[in-house]
Amino acid sequence: MTGSIHGRRAAALAAAVLLTAALSACTSASGEGSTVDTGTIGGAAAGGLAGALVSKNPWVIGGLAVAGGIAGNELIDKPRAEEKRKRAASQRQAEAERERQRQLEYERQSQLQREEVRQQIEEQRLYEEWKRERLRQGQDRPVDVSAAQRLLKAHGLYQGPVDGVYGSATEQAVRRFEAKQGRQQTGKLTPGLMSEMRATL
Repeated sequence: MTGSIHGRRAAALAAAVLLTAALSACTSASGEGSTVDTGTIGGAAAGGLAGALVSKNPWVIGGLAVAGGIAGNELIDKPRAEEKRKRAASQRQAEAERERQRQLEYERQSQLQREEVRQQIEEQRLYEEWKRERLRQGQDRPVDVSAAQRLLKAHGLYQGPVDGVYGSATEQAVRRFEAKQGRQQTGKLTPGLMSEMRATL
């Protein structure tokens, strides 16, 4: 009789272990999204089954079911929940790092664009300064008065000697040329005016 009881208890324990393992495997296969505490449920079912095989007393069956549920929760559900929490925390950390890298790249690209715009502005400023300097140098460049006198003679506007002296006679001839071209009469002999004298011969 005692051997029979021990045999039934051993069989019940083995069945409970197998049921718990089967439920745990089912839970693992069901995916990470499962929110059912199958370790607790499986442990309680296995405990209840073991209790039913060992005794017909409902208190014994209930007690073993509770004990099995607690064991399933401690051995299966809690470790699985902790693992899931760690995975979620790791994923959040990885996403935060990716977002930080994206922000850094955006800031780097923005800085490069600002630097490029500043460089373009500086290059434009230098170019404008260079143009003004070239224009100023052209205006300040000395004019060959003798050549101007010969051109004015060719236009029939100057009757004096070609002596290279910018006197009043040469100035009056320059004014007459400016009036002839519809320009403001300044009497100033400039490289631009010389070019116009040559072009209108």
